[in-house]
Amino acid sequence: MKWTGLLQYDNTSLIIDDMTYQELARYRFWTRDVILRSWFNYCLEGESRRRDSTNFEIILYKLLGYIYTSDLSRDPLLISHYRDFYEEIDARKCIYSGIVFEPEKTYHIDHLLPWSFYPINRFWNLYPSDPTINIKKSNNIPEWTESLEENIRTHIKLCLLNKEHPLINNDLKYYYFNLHKNRDLDILSRENELIEEEIISFLKSEREKLLEIIPGRIFDFSGEDNKQNPNY
Repeated sequence: MKWTGLLQYDNTSLIIDDMTYQELARYRFWTRDVILRSWFNYCLEGESRRRDSTNFEIILYKLLGYIYTSDLSRDPLLISHYRDFYEEIDARKCIYSGIVFEPEKTYHIDHLLPWSFYPINRFWNLYPSDPTINIKKSNNIPEWTESLEENIRTHIKLCLLNKEHPLINNDLKYYYFNLHKNRDLDILSRENELIEEEIISFLKSEREKLLEIIPGRIFDFSGEDNKQNPNY
């Protein structure tokens, strides 16, 4: 059966093997963009060929294409809500230097795993950071050290003490319900120590996956410089 004929069936499904699934999962952010962009171009081409198609309809399709295929937004408003929340719970420790910022002092909210490769706005990927260090880090992946893990754990502990807060509760639902497909879990009754260990393990795993895709982009924040290590 040809692809065009396959599309005529409502209950069509595609079965893939485990290895293919793992590769698609690894490159999910890039795969999504390719699929959406191709789908939009296909729809636009079909709409343009319709004899009764109006310019308004074509413009609408172009607008939808812009919405669906443009880069995900860093959402500065959302990040500002995290900043306010961190101020509220005194989570102002620089993820890299360990320095605790004074209340309302200017500091950055950094994506631990860089946004350009891992566009995730969740409390386990958003941390206060010294502006100078964050700028030097750019879109590189920080070297995982004992001090970094200690600072991450401190941040996560403070957030989990407030897991009833809408931001944290929503992030935990995303983590368990969406990522791990465990919709029966009672998040509020789950022990914080267990959640902490699970998130730490998850972060390490996601970091390793990124390094497989973009090897060598390691930021050595102890020396505040980038370290290119092709054998890492």
